[in-house]
Amino acid sequence: GDHPVEWAKIQKVPLIIFLPDNALQGEIGKVGGQIDILPTIVDIMGLDHPFMLGNSLLREQGNYAVKRDGSIYFEDYYFDNGRGMLFNIETLEEVIITEDLTNQIEKYKRDLIVSDIIIRKNLFNDDAFLDIIDLQ
Repeated sequence: GDHPVEWAKIQKVPLIIFLPDNALQGEIGKVGGQIDILPTIVDIMGLDHPFMLGNSLLREQGNYAVKRDGSIYFEDYYFDNGRGMLFNIETLEEVIITEDLTNQIEKYKRDLIVSDIIIRKNLFNDDAFLDIIDLQ
């Protein structure tokens, strides 16, 4: 239909990870973005990393995905950044944006900005940045 959430709902791409011996078989129906792939693989490998953006899709914490236009999928919501409106993904009804939801939305937008800065400034090739986050 013409509802903004209808188009957003079909813009999904599955992530398929094959492991030896069919380990960890199953389907996870969580929302995630490209930023969640590395934490998920690190989690599968049983490793830990002190600094990582994104969340493992194997963990129980709330996952989200921020689109390039600033629109966000999280919990049962879709925030349409262009319209500044929040919708329930299942019912398509508009949701009143409370202060808590506003804070959540702003945090997710900041995560996108941080990710962009790291990529655009090529900070992982910057010794001063690596010293600050102690990754060397």
